Amino acid sequence: MPHPRTPDPITTLAALITTLSACGTLTSARPLDPGQHTVGLTLGGPLISVGGTVLPLPGAVLQGRSGLPHLAGRPLDVDYGLNLTGLAFGLAAVHGGVSWLALEQDGGMPALSLSNRLFVVDNHLDLSKDAEHRSIHGVDQLELTASWETRPALVYLGLAEYLDLREPGLLLSPSVGASWRLGRGWALQTEVRHYAVNRVNRQNSFDWVSWGPGALGGTLSVGRRLGEEAP
Repeated sequence: MPHPRTPDPITTLAALITTLSACGTLTSARPLDPGQHTVGLTLGGPLISVGGTVLPLPGAVLQGRSGLPHLAGRPLDVDYGLNLTGLAFGLAAVHGGVSWLALEQDGGMPALSLSNRLFVVDNHLDLSKDAEHRSIHGVDQLELTASWETRPALVYLGLAEYLDLREPGLLLSPSVGASWRLGRGWALQTEVRHYAVNRVNRQNSFDWVSWGPGALGGTLSVGRRLGEEAP
């Protein structure tokens, strides 16, 4: 997500990889039931402009979700993932979190889910860096998602707050997406997210692409449902 100031190159790279992690997750709109699991791969990320050319930051996140016993009679699950792009830069970028279905869908009234994830980037694996340049960077994501189950797809709207643990501040990020069921437990998900819609950000070598403050991003995910009652 866009950062309120221009950091040094090491911090910039860590922040970008964290951004890719935060962008690339399967939706938590409908938490899984006990005994269910999902594995998936998400591609994409925020858009940047370099010399007038618009490019997506190349993110690839391998992830999973597992259903837990119900909380207050409603589904609860955990999610976890590894950013494969980060490994190419000598960074270990992982995330983990929990999601709960706070309200069931009632006709046209959407279901509401609440999720919290922690994204962590560690560059200690990059031995080419001096010891003083090795660090751990963390971002917490709190998100509320409204969703509607339709015949062809699950459609959802989300609003997330990203909390940079180094420099806490308000980074609101709305999103819209859909997950299409493909049969035999497979699903295809598309999502557009406007990161830090309340912040202006500019780097030395590129600009974030946006309609205003913040940065626009998009992802494409494919997932496979496993376990009990998988459709």
